[in-house]
Amino acid sequence: MVSIVIVSHSKKLAEGVVELAQQMSQNKVKIAAAGGLDDESSPIGTDAFKIKEAIESVDSEDGILVLMDIGSAVMNAELATEMLPEAIMKRVLLCEAPLVEGAIAAAAQSMVGADLKAVAKEARNGIQGKETLLGAPEEDVHLDKTIATKGREIRLIVPNDLGLHARPAVRLVEITNKFNNEVNVSVNDKPFVSARSISQVGTLGAKKGDTLIFKVQGDDFSAFENALKQFELDNFGDPKGGTIKEKEVKEPAKTIVNKCGFIQGIPASKGISIGKAKVLKTETISVDEEIVEASLEELNKFKNAVVRVASETEEIRQKAMGHHGKEDAEIFDFHLLLLSDKEKLKEVEQLIEKNHFSAAYAWFKVFSALEAKYQEMSDEYLRERASDIAEIRNKVLDEISGAHQMKIVLHEPSILVVDEIGPAQTLSLDTDKVLGIISKTGGETSHATILARSLGIPSITGLENQIDAIKNEDIIGIDGSTGIIYLEKTHPEKINALRVEQQAEEKLFKERFSKAKLPAISSDDVEFKILANVSSPKEAKIAYTNGADGIGLYRTEFLYMNRETPPKEEEQYEIYKQVCENMHGLPVTIRTLDVGGDKPIPYLGIPEESNPFLGLRGIRYCLQNTEIFKTQLRALCRISADYNIRIMYPMVGMLEEVLAANTLLAEVRYELDQENIAYSKAMEIGIMVEVPSVTFILPQLAKYLDFLSIGTNDLTQYLLAMDRENTLLSKNYSALHPSVINALSKIIDGANKEGIEVSLCGELASNPGATALLSALGLRKYSMSGPVIPRIKDAIRNMDVSNNKEEFKGFAEWSTLDMVKKAIS
Repeated sequence: MVSIVIVSHSKKLAEGVVELAQQMSQNKVKIAAAGGLDDESSPIGTDAFKIKEAIESVDSEDGILVLMDIGSAVMNAELATEMLPEAIMKRVLLCEAPLVEGAIAAAAQSMVGADLKAVAKEARNGIQGKETLLGAPEEDVHLDKTIATKGREIRLIVPNDLGLHARPAVRLVEITNKFNNEVNVSVNDKPFVSARSISQVGTLGAKKGDTLIFKVQGDDFSAFENALKQFELDNFGDPKGGTIKEKEVKEPAKTIVNKCGFIQGIPASKGISIGKAKVLKTETISVDEEIVEASLEELNKFKNAVVRVASETEEIRQKAMGHHGKEDAEIFDFHLLLLSDKEKLKEVEQLIEKNHFSAAYAWFKVFSALEAKYQEMSDEYLRERASDIAEIRNKVLDEISGAHQMKIVLHEPSILVVDEIGPAQTLSLDTDKVLGIISKTGGETSHATILARSLGIPSITGLENQIDAIKNEDIIGIDGSTGIIYLEKTHPEKINALRVEQQAEEKLFKERFSKAKLPAISSDDVEFKILANVSSPKEAKIAYTNGADGIGLYRTEFLYMNRETPPKEEEQYEIYKQVCENMHGLPVTIRTLDVGGDKPIPYLGIPEESNPFLGLRGIRYCLQNTEIFKTQLRALCRISADYNIRIMYPMVGMLEEVLAANTLLAEVRYELDQENIAYSKAMEIGIMVEVPSVTFILPQLAKYLDFLSIGTNDLTQYLLAMDRENTLLSKNYSALHPSVINALSKIIDGANKEGIEVSLCGELASNPGATALLSALGLRKYSMSGPVIPRIKDAIRNMDVSNNKEEFKGFAEWSTLDMVKKAIS
């Protein structure tokens, strides 16, 4: 008989389903449960090793059907299967059927001796009993059906220079999906497409001045119309005047070989680099048409591959957010929407189910056609999105085939020479080994190019066929500012000249960074402390190199992300130790776990909230989940015995929260005393000032704190009652708003009066234009991204604080954002 394994995040649920299924099969079918984690503090989750053991315990020559609940259960089931001996692995089928109904139906079918395929089919049909009793939902509209054009009409003029490129297209789809409407959209009276589908909206090719026509049916018409109008007023989320000069997009530079023999490409990311060429030829990916009768297995293979790639892409997005900021992270929103595009996924499913195509060929056919649509777009900026589609297409193909060949690995410092490179590949590069990037296709606005600039990698693109002139192991020199490439074998004198120029740049670079390590003292002898915001030991190392006077904010939440269980005490201790060692004795301020809001971590069990930014986040979560919090506090206390660290609580809004957190800290210290484990009794305690209520209780808070750190990102959103993630409001969301400036003044004055230290760690600290204003308000400690530190220190050395106080003494009278911007410009 076919045996069954039940995989669930809950041990009790898995065991309960097994009990039901065994009753249905009169205990004749072998059924095993693989649920939960063996961790009393965090029992909810799935474990690949436990799943593997369950499969092996019920192994049957007739096959093993594995049913799973949600999320990581699928990925861990796949991982477990891969760990099995090959003989058993061939007999396993992962099935997407509903867990309870599917298990009961599968057990009954297995009991009568059906084969694995029939058992899986019955499991998938397990929901039919409910449908018979409750009524089945209406069938999905087939993709080949003509899009309906009924409904009330909304017209929108495309306002931004770059038109409906990738980011506005993502925004538009997100806005549409927020409302309970059926929405179709057309441009300039062309055929309508679904406004819920990124693949269809992205191919509209709407340019500045074009008219978008929406046909809307549904209860939320008015709310949707207002959101669209705001989207239009907000310039589709682009800065006024566009992010790139229009002619640069429409008229890309031609790749030529100059009379002097050098190759001229499109300058993409500035910098000079000389080194060995590592030529990676990208073979044209083609998947032959293949008919497979086992359509259900192919469908399962396709869906699992999409889930894995989506999970990996979300992880990359989080990495980009943590290391490079929101703008770079948004690049991957387009990828994630492609992977969840119901229209395109349905197309692939239908090709598998109706045409019996293999999963690989069906996916390749649909997404190659989409890539071709983008390549045919008249707008250069939109054409460059084709590389994003190709990367997603190829990543899913890799997952389906199990090839996993997309990651680029260099074994020595080299200049990478490729036909094409995607943003995810760019972000995964080892920056210590990639001296530069040369690509055949791409442009100034490609997402890979944007990330290369963020990573500081010199880059030249748009080389077309001239890339063939570069051979593997050639010594080449590139200038990312001009787009020029020299080959040493033909023009050694040019390489030498470029090397001299590179050495001059490096000399300036070294001089700037040697000064960065010096104190930041203004021309009138006022000393400032310039600290760094970091998320990892590696960033701490970079911050120290950039001249940081310490760490003003270590974001520990990144330790908790992209995993299934919280980090143990010992793991945290080792990571915190690395951060401290990389700062060579300088002070390190460590923020305790800050989750919720824009930092969801599924396994922590934060409930879905209608207002997550006002909900269970930061210190509020920690005080309700004391085991997780105390584990972190123990690791931090142990580190304090040997290193100069301070603890900072996030999202504090009330005195009661500080008292409760300090009580837990006292409990941890008592436990450590009982265990004879050393810690520093002098370790300082502070809070993030993000919640406006703190402004009004500073005297009371000061009795229990040693320092304050102002987080202007959240403080701004709460003061203005404006979601900082909402692009429709981005024009008005600014830490330079007069209300924020006045609040900063009150907080800084209040802290100084109470005799406790105050610093600022939000994005405003990285703005050189705001440095003089903040100094006039009395701020003497700033914390920011490591690479910005030398620039801010230079700004401080070139300013006079007493003059700043005189210049900005009228700040209390500012009433508009424009007034502030004008004052600091």
